[in-house]
Amino acid sequence: MAGTVGVLGGGTLLHSLIERHHDRLGPCTLKHLSEANAALSWLRSAGPEADVLLIGPSVENAVRIAERAVAMGRGTELVICACPESHAAIKAEAERSYLLGDAATCLSIDEPDAVVRALEDALGRARKRRRYEGLVSAAEAVSAQAAPVLASPRAGNVEGLWKYAPIGVLVADVIEGRVLDRNQKAAELLGVEAGAPLDEGFAERDRARLAALLAEAPSGSPAPRAFVVERGGVALHIEVLIAAGHTEQSRLLLLQDVTARRLVEEELRRKLALIEEQQRRIEELSTPIIQVWEGVLCLPVIGLVDAERAARMTEELLAAVVRARAAFVVVDLTGVPEVDASTVDGIVGMVRASALLGASCLLSGISARVARAVVELGLDLQGIQRFSSLHAALGSVLKNGR
Repeated sequence: MAGTVGVLGGGTLLHSLIERHHDRLGPCTLKHLSEANAALSWLRSAGPEADVLLIGPSVENAVRIAERAVAMGRGTELVICACPESHAAIKAEAERSYLLGDAATCLSIDEPDAVVRALEDALGRARKRRRYEGLVSAAEAVSAQAAPVLASPRAGNVEGLWKYAPIGVLVADVIEGRVLDRNQKAAELLGVEAGAPLDEGFAERDRARLAALLAEAPSGSPAPRAFVVERGGVALHIEVLIAAGHTEQSRLLLLQDVTARRLVEEELRRKLALIEEQQRRIEELSTPIIQVWEGVLCLPVIGLVDAERAARMTEELLAAVVRARAAFVVVDLTGVPEVDASTVDGIVGMVRASALLGASCLLSGISARVARAVVELGLDLQGIQRFSSLHAALGSVLKNGR
């Protein structure tokens, strides 16, 4: 089940964070919200489809907006991301408003893992709520239709009324543990007839759970529970919601076959695992540290470099410097088309960290575009040897120290 996340404020930072961690968050649709009124209008129009509202650090009066969202009673999950310097104040304001807990979460934007974890939890709760609401609606509709029949002397004869219901329906006697009646869909799922033991169609390992659930939920279960039934040697995954029956010892069991969804989810997990493995291999190839000569390493940088990639490259380069006992490191920027402040900061930090391990660091392949960007950004490259080409940098290594 795809989720929907409305993003208010935060610019590209929150959007890129969500896109980078789509494997953890699962399928979800992002709704870009320009300002507070647009967010509230989206909550009103989307209704139950508005799973999570993510409020970014650039939004003023974040707590006030969250209060108004909660007051709508849509059940939307709220995640507030604050700047590090204002996080404590916003969190305290949210606590005073009794927002934090089930209603909302307040986090600092400089803790991306915590933000992703909060979104993951919020989407999980929202998906579960939507499945539950769907089953509750079905249960209410079936109960309303069944009420006249259940009140008659022939209370067990509900097959005609429920025959074409899209979900399985069982009328059960929980004291005797017997099936009073069932519709066609329930018969297809469980293979049981009236008078059969209630747990007959369920897998052996799930029968005790079913009995405990029926005993603990005299007025119905608050949420659907997952069970496995065995039909012809094939395991079917079903969700069971229990509703109160027409007597104290009877229950309505609403059964929904979710086998196809489980298979899709398993296939999705398999594909995501494959994507993660491919991503890991791509990352390894994107940081090819080459030992040119003994004690001389070269790192050709290809493509754009963001903060995350710069940190990964720095970690791998430092490990290579220690492993090879390198005296020289050449970082070649020939394959970097453009730079911004974060790119240069990451590369400079990588070079200076290598120098702390005793390696002399050289930058090569600085194009006119890169040089102009460095000047315009006012970045300091003092103390770092710079060369126009990799050939010139390696020639300097040969001449001066190898």
